[in-house]
Amino acid sequence: MNRTNIDFEDGIVKYVISILKNIELISEDEYNSELEGQNELSTSVATHKQRLKLWIEFSLEMIGQRCRFKAKPHVISKRDILDFRWSPITARTANIPLGSRIKCHRIQFFITPACAIHQSQGGTFDQIVYQYDKP
Repeated sequence: MNRTNIDFEDGIVKYVISILKNIELISEDEYNSELEGQNELSTSVATHKQRLKLWIEFSLEMIGQRCRFKAKPHVISKRDILDFRWSPITARTANIPLGSRIKCHRIQFFITPACAIHQSQGGTFDQIVYQYDKP
């Protein structure tokens, strides 16, 4: 489940239910070449040499269409591993000022592996997991 609006126009918004299908480890060179292909510059100051990309399958086909279209060449190159129905999600970065001289550089995925009852209200689910331990 998404914890924030990742791409509002593409339907990847807060509380969208999805299934994690693959975790891909990509090198810094692959990451930079993807950014160049999208005409974006890397502004990350992270020292990680490898990055993660999560491949998510959404419950509705219309969610993530634009994201899947952009990733199509990458999926074709790794057809034995990836599927055209999966949408790639990359980590988001944020610089958080903690004082006048201290900044925190945070890198995270805005997804959660499960949702609580109060977060699922109003939703329709094919399956649920319920655990109740009586004291």
